[in-house]
Amino acid sequence: DYIEDALFSKVTTVGCRRCGGGFSGKFFLSNIREGVSIAEKLNPEIIIVEGSGASVPPVRADHTICVIGADQSWESILGYLGLYRILMSDLVFLTMCEEPLTDKGNIDFLESEILKYKSNIKIVKSIFRPEPVSSIEGKKIFMVLTAKSLIEDKIKEYVEKKYNCEIMRISFNLSNREKLKKELLACDNYDTILTELKASSVDLVTEFAVANKKHISYMNNIPVILEGKDHLKKLLKKLQGKKDTCRNNK
Repeated sequence: DYIEDALFSKVTTVGCRRCGGGFSGKFFLSNIREGVSIAEKLNPEIIIVEGSGASVPPVRADHTICVIGADQSWESILGYLGLYRILMSDLVFLTMCEEPLTDKGNIDFLESEILKYKSNIKIVKSIFRPEPVSSIEGKKIFMVLTAKSLIEDKIKEYVEKKYNCEIMRISFNLSNREKLKKELLACDNYDTILTELKASSVDLVTEFAVANKKHISYMNNIPVILEGKDHLKKLLKKLQGKKDTCRNNK
């Protein structure tokens, strides 16, 4: 993940490892403290510690952001001490706030429940949209995603309109190598593969593209803020001119 972060953010990253994760997000084993120590020696203005899954980095942070998928039920969010993660956070970043992934009723309900337990927490609502790192204009595209297939029509329309290309097929099996390989072999009416950057994007998708003389392009998933942009701006403003540590719990 730290390589992905470096590629798309263009900032210096320090890679860490962890093993296991319990109810409250506690690691069984990690080298995050050593990673933070290395980052501090680089004399940065801000250090962002990214959470690993639902695990919480065991370091002190001045500000904490909790990222929650709005397509979940409240019971699912509360599971595995999810409420603890909310209570320790300054801001909740609700993602996937659109149909057919979820509906306004569920989004409003999640917001009211979060505020019920922590009335002063700030909430940002957002959706994700692809952003290629290189030009795909005029290309015939095979997209490879980890997103849910429910969102296929919206992703296709957005990418074709914004980047002036033609989407020939979208695979949602980036985390399933066997199914993904079959899809790649079954379709040949494209010249470019556009993929998120995950492990299988390198050891399967990129190798396939090179072997089959297809252009390979990576893409980032950009959060598009629907509501609460001012909350995020205020939090970032607090960090300006200070040497802070900000933790992001996924």
